[in-house]
Amino acid sequence: MEIYELKDKIESIETTLHGLEGLLDINTLKETIQSLEEKTYEANFWDHHEEANKTIEILKMHKQKLNQYESLTELLDTLKISLELLEMDETVETLEEDIKKFDRLLESFETSLYLNASYDHFNAI
Repeated sequence: MEIYELKDKIESIETTLHGLEGLLDINTLKETIQSLEEKTYEANFWDHHEEANKTIEILKMHKQKLNQYESLTELLDTLKISLELLEMDETVETLEEDIKKFDRLLESFETSLYLNASYDHFNAI
């Protein structure tokens, strides 16, 4: 791929990732995680085991989404830095392959978001 093609691909990936940020509503997600964590610190949290387990599962699910999103954001930053190095005539041998890998990760993450309970009314997963 030529540099302009790599740049276009990274920009497209960035647009998709920012769209997912809106879908996830990152600030609300962080607030929900904090609220659920605070709930687990309450003295009587384990008095109702089924409810406590549901809360822990929801907390775990939210943390996983946030961690995946943050990991993708960090990887995107790395791709952008690699592109800048390439534009300055530095050798970045794996950029094209890294973009392909990132694209697959992003697609998988996007699919999992759309096919989770909030958006999947027919229980696809």
